[in-house]
Amino acid sequence: MNTQPKFNIYLTQEDLRKLLRFLIYLEVFFVFMYLLAFIIAPDFPWGPINNFFDFDEDDWSIPSWFASIQYLFIGIPTFISAMRSSVGKLKSKKILYSIVAVSIFLALDEAVGIHEQITVAAEKLDIQLLQSLSFGGHGAWISVYALLGMILALFVYRDLPSLWAAYKKEGAYILAGGVLLGMGEVGFEIVGYLFLRTTTSGLLYDLEVAVEEFFALAGVSLILYGVLLLLMKIQNDDKNEG
Repeated sequence: MNTQPKFNIYLTQEDLRKLLRFLIYLEVFFVFMYLLAFIIAPDFPWGPINNFFDFDEDDWSIPSWFASIQYLFIGIPTFISAMRSSVGKLKSKKILYSIVAVSIFLALDEAVGIHEQITVAAEKLDIQLLQSLSFGGHGAWISVYALLGMILALFVYRDLPSLWAAYKKEGAYILAGGVLLGMGEVGFEIVGYLFLRTTTSGLLYDLEVAVEEFFALAGVSLILYGVLLLLMKIQNDDKNEG
């Protein structure tokens, strides 16, 4: 009988650790380039570099597309694993499919700025509820995403104990990455919306953007690491059960 699972990740844990280190180093480079172009030497004629590494304004920047690709590398292997492998020691495949849905959505968000369009739509359509939940006239998307997050939590909460019981290490990495991502995309963003989006605090705002984006990028990298570890562990459980 063939004991090989239908889905394989041909990487070792050491490979994944090297990948995580590489991603973090690359994100440090992105932050350095942003600081160089917008804080250290803002008057230097950087040309297109300004757009390539602009965390704040350009959805077509290299870091934005880098994050989008990372989300795809979370979603695509998870989808293949969910379709072709067993659940391992998970209660069901709900968590795997939820990871797929969230990562693909966030990849699209990074690419086309869905969250920013929500804020624009709230203003154009005069949606008072969303405007009242915004921060300093910005961030109407945060309330919408919080609602979607609560719906997702209701969908998977029965499966979370099995994830934590069988895959605590992998779940901890995913959770830690989610916390960093939330701090970057929501926590620091709210601080920027409320206190730093003024002409008199340009330097502080630029520094806040750098910290915000580094937290967000590092969080995605940690989630990617944790998810790939999780899929690898499920793969090994499939082999053992076979």
